[in-house]
Amino acid sequence: MNIRKNTSTIVCLAASVTLVLLGSAVVAQEDSGTAGDYPWSGYWWPFAEGGITVPLAKYDQVYKTSAVAFEQQRGRVNRADVQDWEGFCHAWSAASVTEKEPREARTYQGVEFSPGEQKALLCGLHYSDTANTYGDRYGDGQGSEDKNDLTPDEVWRHLQNYVKQQKVPLIFDLDGGDQVWNYPVYQYEVTYQEAGAGWVNGTMQLIVADDDVEPDYLGTQPGIYTYTFRCRMTGGSIVAGSGQWTGESAK
Repeated sequence: MNIRKNTSTIVCLAASVTLVLLGSAVVAQEDSGTAGDYPWSGYWWPFAEGGITVPLAKYDQVYKTSAVAFEQQRGRVNRADVQDWEGFCHAWSAASVTEKEPREARTYQGVEFSPGEQKALLCGLHYSDTANTYGDRYGDGQGSEDKNDLTPDEVWRHLQNYVKQQKVPLIFDLDGGDQVWNYPVYQYEVTYQEAGAGWVNGTMQLIVADDDVEPDYLGTQPGIYTYTFRCRMTGGSIVAGSGQWTGESAK
């Protein structure tokens, strides 16, 4: 499994995690965090379907610009080799955690922009956001090319630091292969129990804002991703670099 955050930095706690033993019984422990604001769900505007050119055509009509031509020149649309998965998922993710959700149609100079079209324009604005990244993208021929980065202990610490402590979402690439599918994670829950010799076995659940929606969808449609792992803990703290994905999560 490859969990990577490879677009916008963005944002979210780190309480110390403790393991409690009552007599000889192992007690399952939990750690969780929720961002202060939920990101909104939005469409990912696949390149194979023209990306955001339709909303941009309206923008060009109003402002007398050439945004559609710019999209075509950049090779985001009308490419013979365009892949079905390519689109604006990273830009939508960034917009959804930094911008207020458009919730009603707006008309400017006689041209109406639906909520979905406004979201598309926000995707255009956030397409090239500068970001802090963790881990390496698999399949691009660069870096470690390790499908199992980030390790679970690293992911857990980032979730604690950002989502739980700072109350802001994190954007993760949740595809373990060559494709990139970014989602804003706004809530997580880790359940773990002692497995002997300082090891714990755990389950990590990530709750994301999903992009499998119509362009004009309003609100947050949750998606749930569940992974299993093991790592070492000492003194109630995660041992850096000790984590291993297990089961289906390791594929």
